[in-house]
Amino acid sequence: GAMLALPGRWTTRLVGMAVGAIILSSVNLVRLVNLVYVAAYWPQILNTAHLLVWQPLMILVGVLVFFFYMQRVSYAFTR
Repeated sequence: GAMLALPGRWTTRLVGMAVGAIILSSVNLVRLVNLVYVAAYWPQILNTAHLLVWQPLMILVGVLVFFFYMQRVSYAFTR
């Protein structure tokens, strides 16, 4: 949603949102596989892995994707 607020072409925005969704979905798949593995072998740390490791990591990935997009759009916008 934040990508829509930046200046630029609609095609650039849609491509940015699609790439961001693919990246976040891929990281989420890794997260789910990891949490299943943790639940199977170390169930005592599942809550910690879910809340203290993966939740902030997913937020960080989302912010990094947005900042990368913002940098690319601002570079393309100034050329």
